[in-house]
Amino acid sequence: MEYIKRIREKPEHVRKNWALGITFVFGVIIFFIWIFGFISSLNAPSIETKVKANISPFKVLKDSLVKTTEQVGSGVKNLSDSFKK
Repeated sequence: MEYIKRIREKPEHVRKNWALGITFVFGVIIFFIWIFGFISSLNAPSIETKVKANISPFKVLKDSLVKTTEQVGSGVKNLSDSFKK
């Protein structure tokens, strides 16, 4: 805290230099984080390799509805079984 007070007492051009230097350091840190994230995204498998089949929107919708229906059915069955006990 004492260090900050000493900087506040310095002339304006010195304080601006400190602000510029700190901003530059944080900018470099953010830049390197961005670069490492970008490089890792290039090494990640693409969507094309993840999806092996040509999936149509209607097939996805149908599969989703079938799965939802099965889950609702099993939930109703579990509920009715709990009332029978």
